[in-house]
Amino acid sequence: MSGGEPFLRADLPEICDTAVTYCRPAIINIPSNGLLPTVIESSVQRILQTLNATRNTILIVNLSLDGLGAEHDEIRNVKGNFESLIDTYKRLERLRSTHSRLRLGIHSVVSKFNVNSLLRVYEYAKALQPDSYITEIAEERSELFNIGADIEPSSEDYTRFVKELSARVSNDFKHLNGISGIIQSFRNAYYEIVSEWLKEREQIIPCYAAYASCQIASAGDVWPCCVLGYEKPLGNLRESNYDFKVIWLSKRAEEIRAFIRKKGCSCPLANAHYTNMLCNLSLMTRIMKDTLL
Repeated sequence: MSGGEPFLRADLPEICDTAVTYCRPAIINIPSNGLLPTVIESSVQRILQTLNATRNTILIVNLSLDGLGAEHDEIRNVKGNFESLIDTYKRLERLRSTHSRLRLGIHSVVSKFNVNSLLRVYEYAKALQPDSYITEIAEERSELFNIGADIEPSSEDYTRFVKELSARVSNDFKHLNGISGIIQSFRNAYYEIVSEWLKEREQIIPCYAAYASCQIASAGDVWPCCVLGYEKPLGNLRESNYDFKVIWLSKRAEEIRAFIRKKGCSCPLANAHYTNMLCNLSLMTRIMKDTLL
C-alpha cells in the first residue's frame, strides 16, 4: 500500500481488509515516514485485528530512515521527523512483541545527499533490531513530479556504498536461510543492477512492466510503473466500469508494452526490478546458486 503517506488515510485498515478478502495476499507491505506515531500505532492495531482472522497474511511496515538526527530532518525537510520516526518505531516494536503477523523494517533512500553517510545509518538501524533493512536508490519519477531533480548518487559513490553494505549485511545476518536468505540474495542482485544502470543508463535486464506487473494509482489510473506514471497510463478503471481486462488488453496497453520492449525507457525502480528478476531465468539461477552457497 504505497503513498505519499498511506497512514494519512483513516480508512487504511478497511482498504487492507478489502485486499485480504478479495486478493488473499501473503504479505501486505506499507511504507511510512513515521510522522504520525499515535495514528500509525492505532491503524496498525486495527489492521492486525483483520489479519489475525485470516491466519495467513503478514503485515510489513517499513519506516523510512535517510539520516541520523538533523540530517534525516534536513533530507525529509520536516523538523522533528527523526524523533517522530523513532517514537513510531518503538510503538510498533511493542506491537510486534505481541503480534506474530507484524514485521518491522527500516528503509533508506540512497541519494547524493546521504550516500556517504548511510553506513552509519545502517549500523544505527541494525541496533534497533528490525526484521529487515532495505535500501532503494532515489530516482526521478513521473509519479513524484521530480523529473530533472538531480537527486541520484554518482555511480562511484553508490557502487562503493552497496558493496560495503552487502558485505556487512552478509556478515550480520549470516544466520538467514530459506526464504529470508533468498530475499537477501535478491537485494544484492538488485544493488548490482542499479550500479550498472548508473553507468549505462539503459535497461540492464529486460523490463516486464505492463506484462508481469503494473500500478494502480489513487484516481484509478493503471500505470505500467510509477516511473512512467502520468506520462504513459494504460487507462483508467473508473472510465472502464472497473473492468481491468478492458485496460490490460487494449491497443494503448500494447503500444506501451512495445515501447518498453524496445528499451524506450530505463530506470532503477526496485519493485519493478524484483519482478523482472523473477522473470529472468539466468539471473534466477544465479541467485539460487548464491543462496545455496
